[in-house]
Amino acid sequence: MKLVVVGAAGLLGQKLVEAATASGHTVIPFDLASGLPTLAGLVHPLDITDAGEVSAAIRPTDPAWILNTAAFTGVDASEANEEKVRAVNVDGVRNLLKAAAATGARLMTLSTDYVFDGRRGPYDENALRNPLGVYGASKAEMEDIVEKDGGPHLVVRTMVLYGTAPKIRTNFALWVLRQLRAEEEIRVVTDQMGNPTLAADLARLLLAMIEQGGAGLYHVAGADRVSRHEFARILAGAFGFDERKILPVTTQELGQQADRPLASGFVLEGLRRDFGLQPLGLEASMEQFRQEVERYGDGT
Repeated sequence: MKLVVVGAAGLLGQKLVEAATASGHTVIPFDLASGLPTLAGLVHPLDITDAGEVSAAIRPTDPAWILNTAAFTGVDASEANEEKVRAVNVDGVRNLLKAAAATGARLMTLSTDYVFDGRRGPYDENALRNPLGVYGASKAEMEDIVEKDGGPHLVVRTMVLYGTAPKIRTNFALWVLRQLRAEEEIRVVTDQMGNPTLAADLARLLLAMIEQGGAGLYHVAGADRVSRHEFARILAGAFGFDERKILPVTTQELGQQADRPLASGFVLEGLRRDFGLQPLGLEASMEQFRQEVERYGDGT
């Protein structure tokens, strides 16, 4: 298949380009930050908030799928940047939907557990949404737009994404590793639950879903649900660092700017039932992550 990957310079975008190219698909990579070399060639420039630019860039490629990994994901920063968040997470997806309609393509785009309030997790796909902040609200609005479009598109909610690749922004796992390598104490919350998701494994699962012609709304994440504190301890143990440097705190004590869904996490039965796919658990994911860090480093 011919696949357009939007956000191809980011962590998940790079993993999708790698997985799709290795599987023999033709991949055209786009990103706001262009010029990064990938297995599919240099990343082409694309600002998804510009409808005319999206149309001009994607229509000539005539893809079977547009895989959108681009998003404004800064949870705290979103609170002071609502207009920018909506421009990317809502209007950007609307522009991609128009491009998909013009070319006969299908769209895959990502959502988040932040559409939930974190009071009754883990959540299945039919759980009532109640976002606590700007970021989650933008993703809930995006989901509604894709559903209203009525096309055979795929929305995938995921969470706690981690991994490493060239020139990416940091993530929780890389931050933990850098601090522990510097022998710094870190405070990590014990009351935020979720499914840590290795980006490379998410890319594997997403590619399998689109190869099967997936459509609708699905939860896709790592198989194990743990607290952020437990995740940090597992990281420390896997890399041989001192777990005693990881100090337990509550979310209230940490004082993060935006509210988080605390008792979050996903039920993954839909993924297993409808696609026959099994996400990796933490033990297998951690071994693969160790190999990534050996290859690319932890960003220090």
